Amino acid sequence: MSQYQELHGENNDIASVNAETGKIDEVMDFIKDITDETLLLGLNAAIQAAKAIEVALAIEIAKATEAAKAIKEANAAEQANAIHAARAVEAATAIEVAKKSKAGLGLLGLVLGLGVAQKFRRHLTGLKETQDKITDLTTY
Repeated sequence: MSQYQELHGENNDIASVNAETGKIDEVMDFIKDITDETLLLGLNAAIQAAKAIEVALAIEIAKATEAAKAIKEANAAEQANAIHAARAVEAATAIEVAKKSKAGLGLLGLVLGLGVAQKFRRHLTGLKETQDKITDLTTY
């Protein structure tokens, strides 16, 4: 084998190695593109998950707010019922005393009747105050 043939063979080997290196570069570029796409998809998935968590949190906050509102309204209604029941008993007592004084118990009936009228007036004022408290409790 001559020196020319030997050099020509080595040139062919170098050209072959260069061609193979070009193919490896193409494969590496393809792998890099896939990696970039995968990273973008992962980032997008993380963003979507964060948005879903944000929506779920907003829903839970709304539910908690509604529950607190319902509890506050139930407490206000319970307080109002208790106050109204007490006022109703006092008003019934005042009406009975007024009926008795009207039936002719004389001066004692008149004094009791005046006392009942004053008490009844206080009860009406109390009912108004109760109504105002209920309004305050149920207003947000």
